Amino acid sequence: MAIVTGTSYTATGLDPATEYTVTVKAMRGDVEGAAASADFTTKGNKAPAKPTTVAIKTGPTTAGALISYASSGTPAATKFELQRKPKSGGSYKTVATSAAASDRELTDPGPLTTGTTYQWRVRAFNGDSLPADSDAVEGTPTAPALATPAPVQDGTPTTTGFAVKWPAVEHADATKGDKGYDVGITPTGPTVSAVDVTDPANPKVTVTGAQAGTSYSLSVKALGDGTNYTDSAIGTRSVNTAAQKLTKPVPVKKGNASNSGFSVEWPAVANVDATKGDKGYALDITPTGPTLGAVDVTDPAKPFVAVTGASPGTAYTVGVVAKGNTTQYTDSDKGTVAVSTTAAKLTKPVPVQDAEPTATELTAKWPKVANVDATKGDKGYTVTVTPAGPTVGAVDVTTDANNPKVALTGATAATEYTVSVVAKGNTTNYTDSDAGTVALTTAAAK
Repeated sequence: MAIVTGTSYTATGLDPATEYTVTVKAMRGDVEGAAASADFTTKGNKAPAKPTTVAIKTGPTTAGALISYASSGTPAATKFELQRKPKSGGSYKTVATSAAASDRELTDPGPLTTGTTYQWRVRAFNGDSLPADSDAVEGTPTAPALATPAPVQDGTPTTTGFAVKWPAVEHADATKGDKGYDVGITPTGPTVSAVDVTDPANPKVTVTGAQAGTSYSLSVKALGDGTNYTDSAIGTRSVNTAAQKLTKPVPVKKGNASNSGFSVEWPAVANVDATKGDKGYALDITPTGPTLGAVDVTDPAKPFVAVTGASPGTAYTVGVVAKGNTTQYTDSDKGTVAVSTTAAKLTKPVPVQDAEPTATELTAKWPKVANVDATKGDKGYTVTVTPAGPTVGAVDVTTDANNPKVALTGATAATEYTVSVVAKGNTTNYTDSDAGTVALTTAAAK
């Protein structure tokens, strides 16, 4: 109640858009006159409901904080302000404003001081209404973490190493760790070089002494000064070293070759995959035809293979490839060795009497011998007779190709002669046979 001596009165501190009743009484001394009343409504907008559930969503750090809140009720708020002050005292300061009625988050951009506790409140407005202030929420800033490094592969990995680089992390403390970074590798074993900052915008490290075809994970952490920035989270990059080509086998002839085969051996190749090929090796032979046996690893240090069914007096090339597992080791280049089989001796002819002898003439025949060289001797044969005297005719391979024969004329009656037949080889693949003989006797003279 107010007492005035004049005929007017100004009321202050009223809420906008609010109806009030004003009652006036005349007074003389202690005597009151009759009361007169009138209703008045103030101008402006009514204040909205105060924001609720105010909370620190992110932070606080020296770089600021994200504050969330809820707003409901009638009338609805049309604008929000975020205010902050030190808990120790002082006035609230507006640090963020939102003209969007739907917003439910406001960001304090800082800067804030570590170790100082701050209070935040959210003010809601309905147009030009008086503010509705939320309850305060408080927090003490800590130093923010540095950005997480993002390492990437730099160049092409080799069989024993690779390089990794990353964009420089702002505010990393170059006096900490290795120029501001901690770098690690798993699995352990390879050597990680010192951080190279030749290009300050892209620090990098080089890894050496790695295993071929192996996956490594390189980790990088940026180090803060502990006051203004804390260490970052760890950034990682997986890199696979290149697969290594296996050592080329060096095959050699094992023992002596025969006229139908031979063996080849080689020093065992390290890291072959015994599940590939034949116990870790692939073999071939040229010219084709002979049979390659299974790889024999009775002596693990010297695998070998036997070749059978080869042609006599023929040069062959055997190829050996060491088989890798494709992940860590790829197949080797082919190692080769040339081996020749020995020449084979032709089968000894078996001559027999062909026709009834006369007093002056004898005839001998024999089964055809395979692989004779028809350019040697007489159509591939040399025929002699003892004792000397009779004339040895030309070898006849026309009458019966499978049974060559020869006639001896001018012989002495009732005389025994020994006919000797040698099959002739080409000397490269086949050598001459032993002599096959038959004793024939001429008929008595009449």
